[in-house]
Amino acid sequence: MVAATVAAAVLHLVWALLLANEGGDLAAQAAWTDFAWKHPTAAYSFAWYGGMHPASYSVMSPYLMALFGIRTVAVVSGTLSAALTAHLLRRFKAPVALPASLWAAFALSCNSASGRVTFGLGLTFALMATIAAFTPRGTPALRAAGMVGLGLLATLASPVAGLFLMVLAAALFLTGRRRAGICLAAGPPL
Repeated sequence: MVAATVAAAVLHLVWALLLANEGGDLAAQAAWTDFAWKHPTAAYSFAWYGGMHPASYSVMSPYLMALFGIRTVAVVSGTLSAALTAHLLRRFKAPVALPASLWAAFALSCNSASGRVTFGLGLTFALMATIAAFTPRGTPALRAAGMVGLGLLATLASPVAGLFLMVLAAALFLTGRRRAGICLAAGPPL
């Protein structure tokens, strides 16, 4: 777990400090961040092909990126996601957990390098919700609240991450883990 976290941190920092530019999907991140900074209460942006609702892109990430910076959010969420992925692999006793964790760290850094910071942020919350679904500790009510709340945060950060979390919810429901499936599925539609 430590190796994957360190690898992700190094890869993300190299990208953020030396390689990142405003091209690709980072241009969209920069545009939404600028809009959120200049118009924090606006419900509609007319800057994109006749206009769109900022919430259709992300309710949360433009404001976090405006407060902390696009690259900072990318580095923190990507590194944390690598640690969470490594934790899940170890939790499930994956036979090749270290190589898989390192590969995940590389893939997550590629996600950031391609500019998909909003999805990366949502993925962090989705992975936390997944851990809550597979953690035997705590009361059932606390685990349920964690799954619903983290699922909601994943969707508020990135609707795409919420959609992927719904796939996991369906898989859990169909394989007999109905309570976890329902709890994971409850957050995204809210």
